[in-house]
Amino acid sequence: MQVEVVDRLARAGAAVRYETEVLLPGVARHASGRLKQLAAEGDVVQVRETRDVDLRHDEHMKWRAREHIVDRDDIVLVEDDLRRYLAVDDPAEEAVLHGAENTGVIAALVIASYLVSSVSFPWLVGRLYGVDLANVGSRKLGGSNLAKTVGLVPGIAGGVLDGAKGFAAFLIAGTLGQPIEVQLLCGVAAVVGQMWPLFHHFDGGRANATGWGLAIAADPIAALIMGIPIFAALAFKRIVPSSRLVPLASLLSFAVFPAVIWEQEGTTPTVVAGIVVLGLVVLRRATAGLRVDMATGAPFGRVLANRVLYDRSELQQRGVVAI
Repeated sequence: MQVEVVDRLARAGAAVRYETEVLLPGVARHASGRLKQLAAEGDVVQVRETRDVDLRHDEHMKWRAREHIVDRDDIVLVEDDLRRYLAVDDPAEEAVLHGAENTGVIAALVIASYLVSSVSFPWLVGRLYGVDLANVGSRKLGGSNLAKTVGLVPGIAGGVLDGAKGFAAFLIAGTLGQPIEVQLLCGVAAVVGQMWPLFHHFDGGRANATGWGLAIAADPIAALIMGIPIFAALAFKRIVPSSRLVPLASLLSFAVFPAVIWEQEGTTPTVVAGIVVLGLVVLRRATAGLRVDMATGAPFGRVLANRVLYDRSELQQRGVVAI
């Protein structure tokens, strides 16, 4: 059987996988797990075990995993079985239909992640104490403002719940069988919902906790490393209470996360998602309430620098609004 026959399986959603990068004569594996034909032509000689053939048609072919595939003829049988059970001339056609169904599931998961994250838990906790976070303290819907205006314990609770948004969005998508790209997309949607929530006039928090929750779920080791700037800034603040390094360290942590993964693995979906979250954090800091700041007549450069680096508005800088 020529390599292109296996490629038809790959286009139908099947992939031959094994421990080494070069799987079989003439065939190698993409980083995504799909097949890639090498420059040298050659027949596919052998597949070691059925676990090395992964058919992504859900329940259609799972029973084949109980059998043992030993040579190229059995790969033909797999393709024939796929044709019979799907009742189509070309497995690739069914793959298109299956992909369309999966697209609907992905869209539903992303929208659900955004909508759930649009519920501000710190705001809800504040309301239980008779406080509207949008009108007190720094006027931010986050755990930090909740801690300063209501109390440390409620603030921690609100922050943890915000962090759980990104964490849960990623894990739930994975539990439902979605690939890493969809898991990350749901996590990013949760970050967007925290920043621009539908239920709070698209004016939410800064999503620091939600972004950290997503990072912990996606790569715990990289998330631990990204916390180093924050731990250092908090320690320094105990020595110099007037220090403004914590917001800067928080921003830096979102840059550290994708950088750590990129250095070890190159450009992966997690790296791309990390860069997207970093961009969203910068965008949210720069634009939240910008019109009010510019109405003060302050120089735009100073306003933008204070906002992006220190997450501090001009009104906070002047003492009109609490920090």
